[in-house]
Amino acid sequence: MDGRRRLFAQDHRSPEQRLAAGAGPVAHIHNGSDEAFYLLSGELEFLDGDRTFIGRTGDFVYIPRGHLHRFKNVGLHTARLLFLFTPGGPEGAFLEGGDDPRPGEQPPAWGPERYASMMDIVRRHDSVLLPEADL
Repeated sequence: MDGRRRLFAQDHRSPEQRLAAGAGPVAHIHNGSDEAFYLLSGELEFLDGDRTFIGRTGDFVYIPRGHLHRFKNVGLHTARLLFLFTPGGPEGAFLEGGDDPRPGEQPPAWGPERYASMMDIVRRHDSVLLPEADL
C-alpha cells in the first residue's frame, strides 16, 4: 500500500449515505473521532449536545469528538450526505454490522432491537449508542 493510500485509510473516511424521510440514527458519541457532514441534498435536523438545528443542501456540519449527536431526515424526500470521520475508525461499525447495500433499495429502518444488536460492535469502534437520549 502506498503512503498516500495508507494516510487516507488511517486519517479519515468519507462514505456517502442516503437517508429516507423520517430516518436517522439514535443519539451517539464518537470518543476518539470528529465527525463532519456535507449535505448533498435534503434537510436534516441535527442534535449537537443540547442544541438542535436544521441543515440543508450545501451545508457543512462539524461535530467534535465526545459530543452527543444525531441527525434525522425531516424532509419529504430521501436525503444524501457525505460524512467524514477523522481519524477514521467509527465507520468500521457499519462495515462489521451494517446492512448489505442493495442497488436501488433503501435499507430498512432500524428499530430498538437492531440498535441493541449493534451496542458491542459500536463500542469496539470507540463509540457509544445512547438511544434514551433521543427522548
